[in-house]
Amino acid sequence: MDSSPPLETVYQAVLALYHNPDPSEKEKASLWLGDLQRSVFAWKVADEMLHHKRDLESCYFAAQTMRTKIQLSFHELPPEAHNSLRDSLMEHIGQVNDATNTVIVTQVCMCTGAQIKLLEQPPAEDPEGVIGTILKYQGQYYLCLALADLALQTSTWQKPVLDLITKFSVLNIWPLLEILTVLPEEVNSRSLRLGANRRQEVLQDLTATASAVNQFLVSALSSIHKTLMTKLCLSGGGENPQIHVRILRCFTSWVSIQAITLADVAENIVVGHAFLILTNSQVSPCPTSSQVSPCPTSSQVSPSPTSSQVSPSPTSSQVSPCSASSQVSPCPTSSQVSPCSASSQVSPCPISSQMSPCPTSSQVSPCPASSQVSPCPASSQAVSGIHEAATDCVCALLQCLEDNNNQQALELQLFSGVMTLEESFHMSVAHEDQEKSMNYCRIFTELAESFLEKIVNGSSINKPHFAVKILDVVLTCVGHHDYEVAEITFNLWYRLSEELYQKNNDSLTSLFKPYVERLIQALCRHCQMEPDHEGLLEDGDDFADFRLKVSELIKDMVFIVGSSNCFRQMFLSLQTPGVTWDSSEAALFVMQAVAKNILPEENDVVPKVVEAILNLPENTHVAVRHTSVLLLGELCEWIEKHPQSLEPVLNFLLYCLQQPKMASVSANSLQSICSACRDHMAVHFSGLVQIIQSLDTFSISNEAAIGLLKG
Repeated sequence: MDSSPPLETVYQAVLALYHNPDPSEKEKASLWLGDLQRSVFAWKVADEMLHHKRDLESCYFAAQTMRTKIQLSFHELPPEAHNSLRDSLMEHIGQVNDATNTVIVTQVCMCTGAQIKLLEQPPAEDPEGVIGTILKYQGQYYLCLALADLALQTSTWQKPVLDLITKFSVLNIWPLLEILTVLPEEVNSRSLRLGANRRQEVLQDLTATASAVNQFLVSALSSIHKTLMTKLCLSGGGENPQIHVRILRCFTSWVSIQAITLADVAENIVVGHAFLILTNSQVSPCPTSSQVSPCPTSSQVSPSPTSSQVSPSPTSSQVSPCSASSQVSPCPTSSQVSPCSASSQVSPCPISSQMSPCPTSSQVSPCPASSQVSPCPASSQAVSGIHEAATDCVCALLQCLEDNNNQQALELQLFSGVMTLEESFHMSVAHEDQEKSMNYCRIFTELAESFLEKIVNGSSINKPHFAVKILDVVLTCVGHHDYEVAEITFNLWYRLSEELYQKNNDSLTSLFKPYVERLIQALCRHCQMEPDHEGLLEDGDDFADFRLKVSELIKDMVFIVGSSNCFRQMFLSLQTPGVTWDSSEAALFVMQAVAKNILPEENDVVPKVVEAILNLPENTHVAVRHTSVLLLGELCEWIEKHPQSLEPVLNFLLYCLQQPKMASVSANSLQSICSACRDHMAVHFSGLVQIIQSLDTFSISNEAAIGLLKG
């Protein structure tokens, strides 16, 4: 682009991008606007469009352009223009206020998935204003990102955080929270062109100003609570929970880069607020009384009373903003909205007597007390958003604790606080609230990982480390009916396996054997197919992928319990009276995961398993036959040491090779057995030649055919 285009031309291109029904015209507009964004003229054009504020689409395009230019093309701007750009961005952001943001966020949260998908191909008309509200919200988000990226790249701006708090903390708390959230996140962004020295300098500056941010967040939370209490007492009204989400997200962001240190956490009411949200895990009713009882102010916190103390009910949901792209798109294409269930149960305060005291009434009181309550309508999506933000906050603290593991007093406080959440997890399971169940599982797993080295190093066969009980809680999560919850814990078990393998201490390993046995039993149940499932699992299916992950995890951990012991336990489960096909298939699946580790000299269980497979009835479910064939292939080394079993196994696999659904897996197992038993294959040479001559008649993949030839 050789010259700056007229502003009206840009407006027409944006209009075509969003409203022209002709796809080819939309494409032309997108390409032209992309060229504009990459040109040096985009700076002035975007700034002018933001000043004019003609419509939402142009404002969104201008904000996206400004952020993209600062992120990728900051070098185009002369140093003398940095201050004017900063002032211009702050002016634009200064026009965002609490009221406009509340409306926008509420509207975005009410969007259904189908409505959000419309953003990929905007319709000519949007009578409900859904797309408009999302565009406005995203435009404001891009402006906040742009200002954050500008602050990180402008070394002459000495105290950006303090300047932003001074300017926006009174009237513009919403955009200020967004800027302060993305500022630490952008420090380590790969797309932001900061040198190593500048990143280190920025981190030092953020650490130096973290106390001011912490004070601002505490003040904001306290102020919001006071305002809420006034509204509740006067009108019985609710609040917009997004402000709580944003405060928690902002605090989490600063903890994640360890700018807010662990020393600042013990007495922090934001942390107490996060635990309170997680403990009061259900939607609470709105109080109708005008009386408010403050929290205890003693440094020793007693359990919360069991009367009808309740938390104000949230009313909307958190939407994760889209990441910026250097290409022009009509609008962001997704928004995360999480459902959750509702209840009125309030649990006791999660913070132990060693934790910091509950805030006084002038700070954040967990709830107003009332002897009578009436249910108040609340958005379950909003509750989920707050719950997830509180979860992220606690997980960030636990990660920070793992990196600084000499904070003994604080780790005891956090351990006690997290352990009180077990009851809340059970409540989420009872209410079938999977989002919250997954959040609790994340917290328990993160706690276990942060204590893992101490658990292993500080345990003996006669005296386990006190924190080992967190493994029981994690296993409770693994027992959740949905396998996605169990999958959250996998990294913990890999790390435990690695720690024990490195120690190579049999007595220490035996201490963790019961936990791993329970884990394998639970994973075996998760691997069961639906009883009414017909046929085989499809490659790429989510459940099939999960089973592969389970197989890899069991292979990695089986040394703790012993492969033969695991194999035997699964075989015993196969002999349970009334065993169903799906549980049999799952047990065989676990057996094939450990079969290669079975000693070839084993003569107790394996011969019975092989015999049972070779005598499977014709009406056996195809999935059971499929997994049985896999198991035979994994037992190739055992078969090599037991040549008397080779011929019946080959005959069985040849029979299966002729069945379309079994052909490929049979070919793979034949390859494994032929490779392992090469010294015994001479007498079977003619039969193998016949198999190869008939390859074209088998329904096997090219990969399986090549493998069979190699075998």
